[in-house]
Amino acid sequence: MKFNIVTEYSAWLVIICLIIAFVYSFLLYRKDKSFIDISINKLRLLSIFRFLSVFIISLFLLSPLIKSLKKNVEKPIIIFAQDNSESILLNKDSLFYKNQYQINVNKLIKNISKDYDVKIYSFGQLIKNGLSFDFSQKQTDFSNLLKEINNKYINRNVGALIVASDGIYNKGENPNLIVKNLKFPVYTIAIGDTNTQKDIILSHLDYNRIVFLGDKFPIQITVNAYKQKNTVAYLKILNNKKQVYSKKILINNDNFLSTFDVLLDAKNTGLQKYKIEILSDSKEINKTNNSKIIAVDVIKNKQKILILSYSPHPDIGAVKEILEKNKNFSVEYAAIDKFNKQIKDYNLVILNQIPNNNYSATSLLTKIFTNKIPVLFVIGAQSNLKIINNLQAGITVKQNQKSFEETQASINKNFNFFNLSTEAQNFVPELPPLISPFGSYNFDNATNILFYQSIKDISTIKPLVYFNNNFNHKIGFILGEGLWRWRLYDYKQNNNINIFQELVGKAVQYLSLKERKNQFIIKANKIFTENQSVIFESQLYNKSYKLINSPDVFLDVFDEEGKKFSFVFNKTDKAYFLDAGAFQIGDYNYQAHCKLGDINYSKKGRFSILPLKIENENTVADFNTLYKISNKTKGEMFYANQFEELIAGLNNNSGIHSVYYYKKNFFEVINLKWIFFLILTLLSIEWFLRKFFGSY
Repeated sequence: MKFNIVTEYSAWLVIICLIIAFVYSFLLYRKDKSFIDISINKLRLLSIFRFLSVFIISLFLLSPLIKSLKKNVEKPIIIFAQDNSESILLNKDSLFYKNQYQINVNKLIKNISKDYDVKIYSFGQLIKNGLSFDFSQKQTDFSNLLKEINNKYINRNVGALIVASDGIYNKGENPNLIVKNLKFPVYTIAIGDTNTQKDIILSHLDYNRIVFLGDKFPIQITVNAYKQKNTVAYLKILNNKKQVYSKKILINNDNFLSTFDVLLDAKNTGLQKYKIEILSDSKEINKTNNSKIIAVDVIKNKQKILILSYSPHPDIGAVKEILEKNKNFSVEYAAIDKFNKQIKDYNLVILNQIPNNNYSATSLLTKIFTNKIPVLFVIGAQSNLKIINNLQAGITVKQNQKSFEETQASINKNFNFFNLSTEAQNFVPELPPLISPFGSYNFDNATNILFYQSIKDISTIKPLVYFNNNFNHKIGFILGEGLWRWRLYDYKQNNNINIFQELVGKAVQYLSLKERKNQFIIKANKIFTENQSVIFESQLYNKSYKLINSPDVFLDVFDEEGKKFSFVFNKTDKAYFLDAGAFQIGDYNYQAHCKLGDINYSKKGRFSILPLKIENENTVADFNTLYKISNKTKGEMFYANQFEELIAGLNNNSGIHSVYYYKKNFFEVINLKWIFFLILTLLSIEWFLRKFFGSY
């Protein structure tokens, strides 16, 4: 470490300090008549003490700093990541990975820790610090590991990443697309078995999670079989331990793949669990992938949605396509001048640019408002705003000279009728503009606005999407046309229309569901997999039906044996939220309760936790993926018996080396206590000698 003294002022001022100290001490002892009888040498000694003390004190006026320069050495960081997913043990070498392999890994880490700074992780669907060899992770996400490591160790001296895995990934992106962003080599340790074993696999199921009572619903079942030629197997489906389907399957080759379409009857409402299994007398190393359990929520009826327009419009096609994909909706479209059915039969009516100048729809609107049928107005160039303003639907638009302008969507964070995902909220401001009426807008409640109008990147308080609930009559407004552009943009940017589907779906779902004046509401899914957290949301309303969250909300969950798990909801800005964590496989009942004033509220429900067996579907190690990862990052691939070669590869890599850097530190000299005592000592000695020499 090196030291030197610096100051923010010019170094020439030090000479001034010397001159001041010299002149002061010289004049002091030259003109003092009390020193006439004292020898010149004694005067010089006294002058030196005064000179030193004055010089040091004057030097402090320059605010001197002590600068230290320290040399630091950062060892190269070697990151070791162990695949802890279930697939590692699903082969004939499972005993090796449970025992000797773990000893070898610990020995490897101990050896490389002598020369490198070693960081250790285990990964599967999640990343955890430290080594774990229980091989319990239900999925493998390579891309998450690579992204997390790259972000966490950015601008650090990472020498290499060592990944011990079988190369099988079943979640996230292809790791070969991620490694191009890495600035360090990846060394891979290939573990697992690349040999195809005798196995029959129930590899894939495709089915609807929600079906309707009395319908027939399909289940598409894919079966793979390896080295099972001439084997007879039986496909069976059981509901509540009762067999509802059976099929004999003849496996006619050693690389068998077949898909079966099964139709089942939805006979009972509620959550229905089905066990699908493949039975055979054949010997297999792994039989855990021969069965799966699914759950289907059977509900009584669909929400009937009616779309009416005066003339065709691309917005109708975009909305109709989304609604028809939702199994909860039954969608009808008709030209308004030809519609002659009972409006009471529908849960929601969507009026595209109706009423307009060609069709006032007075009779239809009267029936809708008299019967309080939920309605969604899509406003466009053909809309007759005067008629709409007279409906007293909670909003009026005074248009200036029938002109229009482009308006983009801006999120209203205070909207509380329903929630949009974070992904959707972030994407909405990017959506193309709609064509909205130019003018002044008056509305009942600003919190009913889902999207504001943003004009040329300037946010306004004008609503673009607005909802109202006047006297238990739900009404919605989309104050602009061009929804088809939102659909196209979503597909262009994301290669899907999931966000557009969420926007339309949640708006229609809110409007179409019959409003229940329940003051206490609990929202939760009915089906989870064993690696998912069980999420609950709750809303509490006072007697005026205003959303509050002052009292605590409690939740009790009961398993099949009656064991109770108790929770307390977290309070959000307007409601309640609870992440109850993951549960074991099985069926659960729950009861939520709270007390508002003197009234106790309670809600009951149930959910099921299904097993996740995705790691069982593919047990053949993929060393090719590991080789590509290493090759693209200028690393190497090794096998589980080549740890010595791995260490040699690290040592021979010239790119893995220590980094030297210097750290500057500044310290104010005035903070040094010994300087104070030095000045005090100099002045004290001078005072003592003056007295001793007879000056005082």
